[in-house]
Amino acid sequence: MRLNGMDAKDLLIKELQAQLQCNQEMLQSKDMQLERIEAKLHEVASQHTSVTEQLSQALDEKDHKIALLEAKIKRLLSTVRGSRQERINPDQLLLFSQDELRELAEELEKSDQENADQTEPEADPLQDSASPGEPPKKGKGRRLLPPNLPKEIRRYELKEEERKCPCCGETRHEMGVETSQQIEFIPATFKVIEHQRVQYACKSCQENVAIAPKPPQPIEKGLPGPGLCSFVVLSKFGDHLPLYREEDLFSRMGWVIRRSTICDWLYELGMLIEPLVQRMKHLVLQSSVIHTDDTKIKMLDIGICREAKFWPYQGDWLHPYVVFDFTLDRTRHGPKNFLANYQGYLQADAYSGYDCVYASGSVKEVACWVHTRRYWYDARDYDRTRAHIALGYIARLSQIESQLRASFPSITQQGERDFEAIARACDSPGLADTGGEP
Repeated sequence: MRLNGMDAKDLLIKELQAQLQCNQEMLQSKDMQLERIEAKLHEVASQHTSVTEQLSQALDEKDHKIALLEAKIKRLLSTVRGSRQERINPDQLLLFSQDELRELAEELEKSDQENADQTEPEADPLQDSASPGEPPKKGKGRRLLPPNLPKEIRRYELKEEERKCPCCGETRHEMGVETSQQIEFIPATFKVIEHQRVQYACKSCQENVAIAPKPPQPIEKGLPGPGLCSFVVLSKFGDHLPLYREEDLFSRMGWVIRRSTICDWLYELGMLIEPLVQRMKHLVLQSSVIHTDDTKIKMLDIGICREAKFWPYQGDWLHPYVVFDFTLDRTRHGPKNFLANYQGYLQADAYSGYDCVYASGSVKEVACWVHTRRYWYDARDYDRTRAHIALGYIARLSQIESQLRASFPSITQQGERDFEAIARACDSPGLADTGGEP
């Protein structure tokens, strides 16, 4: 049967094709939805991974910061408390707040001060000497007075009427002497030295006048003598005594010397010693190895107190001199200028300012195990295994150096120290094997 030119079979095929096309469109829509869901899940997973990594990194940073703070607290307590920091368990410090830790440190300082104020009972100096053959005891009590000090004996006797015996009235005779010692201080005093230079002339011709020479003076036509110059320099740079205190000290000794005058003396003495300093610097720069470091000092400037630097440079054993260089800051220009023409080894810390010295190639860097050991020592509570292994190797190096110093003294009957023999000893297995592994 045909309907409008189409039979039932054609209609069925057409309906099936329409239904198939509809199903394909639905499948495509589902595929697109699945792709969107898969992309969204992938995005969520990536975001979750990123958040997890960030959280893990944040936790690692927190743990590292906590470890640094614990180490810092331990160093601070070690600085404040010294060897007695063991009375506080570092693992328990996190139980306290910062205010409580500060109060705890103040209480410990107060208790130590009270203990220090308690004086030890004085002992008889005659009882402090040990019998022959016994090692000296490191006990408490008063130390013996040096025998090279000048001694003044003051003898105290009873008057004639006090010697009468109250029982029978007879005169009592000397039976012994009770001795005690006392140290006395004689303050320094000024003394005027008048230099009289005798002049000579010929009576016959009244010419050819001669005068006796005067000994060289530290400051030509200056007032201070060598002893006073030495005292001023030592007080200023050895005892770190400001000039105004030296002025007060001199005024108590009977003569006022203004600090401006002392400052002028120090300048003249500095110019006098300059050739010696330059000679020492020249000899230090001839060393095969130079040791250096820097230390900060306080310097008074107009209206402020600045932080300046001292750079000591120590030569080797053939040039046993130490020269101090002064700079206003800790820039690289200090060591760069001092070591401009040096060729050899330089032992210093890891300060980056020395890199410009090593960059020339004429100076070879030698690291310092003492500086390195400090960080391994601080890390022994946090990385125990590796820290103690490193400390053991460093201790073994120190032990080998001690053995070499004992085996090869600086001066022997054959002459000075033989460094070639020391190098051969370092290469020998016998020295390295003694003492065991660290």
